[in-house]
Amino acid sequence: GTFDRLLSELYVSDSEQAPAVARAAINHEDLFMMQFLAKAGLAALLSAAALAGTVAPAAAQVNIIIGEPDRGPPPPDWRRPPPPPPGYGRPPGYGRPPRGGCDPRMAENIAEDYGLRRTRVVDVTPRRVIVQGWSRRGPDQMTFGNVRGCPLMRR
Repeated sequence: GTFDRLLSELYVSDSEQAPAVARAAINHEDLFMMQFLAKAGLAALLSAAALAGTVAPAAAQVNIIIGEPDRGPPPPDWRRPPPPPPGYGRPPGYGRPPRGGCDPRMAENIAEDYGLRRTRVVDVTPRRVIVQGWSRRGPDQMTFGNVRGCPLMRR
């Protein structure tokens, strides 16, 4: 082709004709075409390599179905048995956290720690627990918050 013709014309034995023959054989259009083809080939090679790199991981996502193809996948917790119905073999409050209110016995114990003697709970409301007893000065009363820990509200 053209490339062989160019090579044969470049290796002319006559040294005086060589520059003129070379100038005539390699014109700017042929040089531009060779550079364009080289760049286009390099671009095609790079794009093919990039495409091959993206196709290989996508090919790894193949679903292999063994058994009935109409059946869907198992549910996420298929190994765990269902929980028993409420109250089955356990007391009703089993497994739940304790209620968040103030235990009246705990309020009496805290009042005794503060020095109240012969304590008794006289009133329990959603907000407070009232404990009465005897101090050194006579009958006394303490009020605790009806939340966990029985915080002292008033002495």
